Amino acid sequence: MTQHGPLVPLLGLLLGATVGSLVLWIALDARTRDENPLLWGLLSLPLYPVFPLAFYLLRRRSARVRLPDGRYYLARAAAVGTVLSLAVAALAAPPDPFTLVTYWLVAAPVVVAGLYVFDRHRRQAQTTGAL
Repeated sequence: MTQHGPLVPLLGLLLGATVGSLVLWIALDARTRDENPLLWGLLSLPLYPVFPLAFYLLRRRSARVRLPDGRYYLARAAAVGTVLSLAVAALAAPPDPFTLVTYWLVAAPVVVAGLYVFDRHRRQAQTTGAL
């Protein structure tokens, strides 16, 4: 172990989870729109983080052919939550990269779980007509 302990491998794991969840979210979204999910997923991988942003800003708004499943919503919560928790950690941490990673490791599961619960509650409210 280095002087930083397991922080560097955990950073790699969290970055991998961020990229992986974003690629999965794009692929599952393409599948609900009856487009090629493998193509969209593979295109988004080497062009991260520019392609996912361009994908959602510039793509044509095609109608969904099928409803998203639970994996779609979990991937979306993970993709948005890990990036959002990085922003929160960057604002809260002093200008030290190891403290930033530590804050990110703590904030990421909390933010991802919170987004998933919020999204689930919002979807249930929409289906029951409460919103």
